[in-house]
Amino acid sequence: MNLPKVTENQFTERLGVCAVEHKLTLKRFIWRETRNTDVGIDGQIELVNDDGTCAGSIVAAQVKSGCSYFESHDEGYVYFTPEEKHRHYWGNFPVPVILFLHNPATDLTLWIDARRFYRSPENAGEKRIKIPLTNNLDVASKDDLVEGFAFATKIFRDTDEIIHELTQNVKAFGNVDVTFLELFGLGLTDVGNKLYFSLNLLFDIIDRKSNGRYSMSFGAEEFGFLNNYIRFLISQNLIYYDLSEYLIDWEDRQMVPIFISPVTPRGQEVLCSLCHNRPYLFHERFVNMDFASAPPDFDEIMKFVDEIKGQKVSGGIIAPSIDAVPAVDAVG
Repeated sequence: MNLPKVTENQFTERLGVCAVEHKLTLKRFIWRETRNTDVGIDGQIELVNDDGTCAGSIVAAQVKSGCSYFESHDEGYVYFTPEEKHRHYWGNFPVPVILFLHNPATDLTLWIDARRFYRSPENAGEKRIKIPLTNNLDVASKDDLVEGFAFATKIFRDTDEIIHELTQNVKAFGNVDVTFLELFGLGLTDVGNKLYFSLNLLFDIIDRKSNGRYSMSFGAEEFGFLNNYIRFLISQNLIYYDLSEYLIDWEDRQMVPIFISPVTPRGQEVLCSLCHNRPYLFHERFVNMDFASAPPDFDEIMKFVDEIKGQKVSGGIIAPSIDAVPAVDAVG
């Protein structure tokens, strides 16, 4: 009698998907399996904060299950070679794609961000993905799993708290102090709809505040300040900027990025509150990047910073830092 037949591969695939779902659920992630046409994405993973809240951090997932996927390995890595179509698909996907390799014989599940792997310049031309054996889903913490594309605990501050953080994060660059507030307010462009950032913006601020007389070394602390500023913007959802794209620049390319990113509705709320407290503090929310047409009034900005110091807020946020890029010298 001729009857339908289920192949062993189908059971192996299901074992992998079910294992990933189970292990992610134990870590309090939300797993949503793709129920209709699947062309390279088996599901979505949504991050859940420790308090049960969800801040909208979602990534895609692809599960490969089978003992054969673990045959190519050395002491530190397992090597997986996807088809060319999947390399292109994952590399161009709009959100990170977490690739899981599951061994049904040992219940070992490894993971890696496939999109970041193929976008990273250090892997240009690579066909094989090398997955660290340390990326073991069973022993990984929530921080380990999301560190390349999200914040494990995203706590959104209210507008007053954000303004307080912008004013109180200060770093001395040579003989002048620079705040997050100045980088934010003086980076606004396109009538406040976008935020610009680059090292040139920082150097312009330093040059203006010191009247062109500054000399300083640029090392780990200075780069750490800039890293914390950008991570603060992303963690508080003040701009639309992909954290994984930022980390490719910062970690893989060892570069301070240049970006012009749209300001989110939360960022607009902060901007409106700043304008309400200090009309024209940032020149009607439009700043020429070279400051030629509207030089900032730094005395007025610092007066506002001093006023905020005396206000009480419920808490602050310190963005986690990562290794700094190589030091440079800057002399004005």
